[in-house]
Amino acid sequence: MQRLGFGLIHIFLLGIVLWVAPVMAQEQVSENVSPTPLAETPVLSETTQKEQVEVSAEAVNKVMPSYNLNLKQLIDEANKNINKVDAKLKEEEIFERNKERELKVRENFERGNSLYAEGKLKEAKEAWNEALSITKDPEMKGYIQQAEKKAKEEETAKREAELEAKRKQENEAREQARLAAEQKRQEELAQKEAAKKQREEQARLEKQQKEQERARQKAEEQRKTELKKQQDAQAKAEKEANRQEELAKKEAERQQKEQARIEAESKRQEELAQKEAAKKQREEQARLEKQQKEQERARQKAEEQRKT
Repeated sequence: MQRLGFGLIHIFLLGIVLWVAPVMAQEQVSENVSPTPLAETPVLSETTQKEQVEVSAEAVNKVMPSYNLNLKQLIDEANKNINKVDAKLKEEEIFERNKERELKVRENFERGNSLYAEGKLKEAKEAWNEALSITKDPEMKGYIQQAEKKAKEEETAKREAELEAKRKQENEAREQARLAAEQKRQEELAQKEAAKKQREEQARLEKQQKEQERARQKAEEQRKTELKKQQDAQAKAEKEANRQEELAKKEAERQQKEQARIEAESKRQEELAQKEAAKKQREEQARLEKQQKEQERARQKAEEQRKT
């Protein structure tokens, strides 16, 4: 039916060409022999008019070969287009038949697997042979090659995706190691800073104690000098010295307590920092484990989809 339809189209196109040909020839003759304006037309004899008509006939004869050549090209082009369409339709018909064959091959293959699982070996063999016999059709050769090429391309794409996922996982592992190293470095810096502050505080306290000792010695010397000068002021000076000593002791005790408090606070801050670091490490570990599980589920799902 399709070839008959294209044949009718071919005949219809030829009819149009044969109908349009005289009109095209007449238009070309009219273009080659342009009319002379009436105002400029001289009075011609019959002989001259006859010669003019004969020239017009030659012009027509010169035009016709060009027209015949264009018509032949049109017919050849129409035949080429028809052949192209026929070839395309044939390819589409073969493709549709191959799709149906592929469906039957898969059905027979699955049926053979089911029969084999049921222990029906002979029926399973017949189903598999039926699937193989369908693939031996000559039209299936190119279709099978294309299917194999497509499967290889899909396998290549899958391997590239797996390699990309592996590279991503390695990058994440390196980033995690870098973060852990950075965290350790920050902790070490914090410990060094705390130790430095502690040493500075200890040096300050020692300097203060030395200054107090010098002040006490000086006060003692002054007291001795005053004892020599004034006996009456001796008791008062001794009392004042004792009071100063008591204040110094209280100040020393206060400073010791302050130092103990500072050390306790520093230790508490270190413990909090260690707990926070351990917490972050556990959260990061849990996130990585969750991410690995999700990737594993995605991989299993992709594997199941590929098998399906």
